Amino acid sequence: MMTPGHRSIPDIAELQPGLTTGPGTRGEVRLVGQRCAACGTRAFPARLRCVSCFSDSTERVELSRVGKVDAFTVVRQPPPGYRGPVPYVLGQVLFDNDLVALSHLAGKPVEDWRRGDIVASYAFELPVGADAAPHRTFAFYPASPQDLAEA
Repeated sequence: MMTPGHRSIPDIAELQPGLTTGPGTRGEVRLVGQRCAACGTRAFPARLRCVSCFSDSTERVELSRVGKVDAFTVVRQPPPGYRGPVPYVLGQVLFDNDLVALSHLAGKPVEDWRRGDIVASYAFELPVGADAAPHRTFAFYPASPQDLAEA
């Protein structure tokens, strides 16, 4: 799995293209959401229409990388088709004061996660398919001082 500070970002397929920006030099990514031109509502992930007023006049926007763990669970039984390691932590991260992302929480032992932990988004390699080929997605890791300074 890729970890923050990883300098050599492999050129692998994205699990869901357009969900994040490309990884930076430390593996950092920004989630890409949308903002409605009609009412200003933001959403993640981006959708075809605004989730509030249903306008199709939306634009893609890069979101903050830093958020706070709002809720999480430790997954000990892999779901069907999942090829990654278990146990893993699946968390709900609140960022930009009004947006929520459901994501892997990585970078520390499963038993050390707490509600309220400050986290930042990074590229994350996830094995997918029968051959467990690595695909790039995102996960939230404990925020470093550099992440907080960039926020």
